[in-house]
Amino acid sequence: MRWNFLNNSILPIGVDLGASGVKLMQMHEEGGLLRVTAASRRPFTRPLTDDPEQRHAEIERALRAALEASPFRGDVCVVAPSTSDLLVRAVRMPAMTDEERQKAVRWEASERFTVPMEDLEVEWIRAGEVAQGHDTRDEVILVASRRGVLACCLDALLAVGLRPVAVDAPFLASARNLTRSLRRQEDQAVVQMIIDVGLSGTTVCLTRGREVAFIKPVAIGGRDLNRAVGERLSLDEDAARQLRLERLSDSEQPAGPGDRVNRAAYEAVRPLLHELGQEAALCLRYYSVTFRGARPEHVSIIGGEAREPNLASILTEHLKVEARVASPLDGIDVTAAQMRLERRSASLTEWAVAAGLAMRGASMFQVSTRRRPAAAPAKSAPAKAKRGAA
Repeated sequence: MRWNFLNNSILPIGVDLGASGVKLMQMHEEGGLLRVTAASRRPFTRPLTDDPEQRHAEIERALRAALEASPFRGDVCVVAPSTSDLLVRAVRMPAMTDEERQKAVRWEASERFTVPMEDLEVEWIRAGEVAQGHDTRDEVILVASRRGVLACCLDALLAVGLRPVAVDAPFLASARNLTRSLRRQEDQAVVQMIIDVGLSGTTVCLTRGREVAFIKPVAIGGRDLNRAVGERLSLDEDAARQLRLERLSDSEQPAGPGDRVNRAAYEAVRPLLHELGQEAALCLRYYSVTFRGARPEHVSIIGGEAREPNLASILTEHLKVEARVASPLDGIDVTAAQMRLERRSASLTEWAVAAGLAMRGASMFQVSTRRRPAAAPAKSAPAKAKRGAA
């Protein structure tokens, strides 16, 4: 049965296809207030590979299990592929119309990502005007995916009975979530920095008002932290991951000198955390110089690895701006969804993307002034999607 989610205030199911598993969330909107009505997550039983059949089977299995675990309504969904499946790059281009740019970005993306044009699905976001010598150019964020990878994700959704109406990048979904309170005209100049630390890597995002102004993937994530801990303590991959999960669950208690294992784990990951802090500082400097933008008042840390002990303090040290673990579902009623509020995920940082996807149909986001990576509902190859919805 298809559910008219707009007329009935039931919003679409947000489907976050992460590196470690799937997260699904659905909300109800009433009087401008949001309530989570269903939410579930299921891990992949093994890492996804480039083999289309294995990838499709694993995603489909996880999606079926997640759908059966919570009372989702209807079949309409908005999906975000894993950040590791996206190609993202900022480029500077001459001023041109949207129609001209749409043609130009396909060639630009093919050249930048060294992927044949016919194998790419490309969208773009205009970040703003920048001065380059005596000229003024547009800084454009290219967001691309290999058609085969995207088609595999969409096929798995169709196989479990879901109807994808839009495809978002994860950073767009989390930005939508964390900027939802910026509704006044004067809020459009507010700068926020969002650092999403996931299993496969980290994404640094800067927003101006509700719009994404800067994005950069950083190749440091939970897998790298697990590997560092394993090498330091001579643990296999599973044991190292379990140790880090225990540290995440007790992140409010930083490693102390009396806890030798905890201290050794921190010493193992500390160089990576400082490297991440340095990369984030370079991103902030680039944004401030390029757009002459105001500095953010604070930095929001989200993602499954957000509660790594000492991460917030190290980021604060490098950025000279307070960094803190965000609570992406603040102000949203989650009691009906019976979500597991484990201590490790008390702030629900790992739900930022799924929540942002579910919010895409909310009335507060029906007007858009920025291009978004958009829907591709075809089964075998993504078609050109409808643009402009946010």
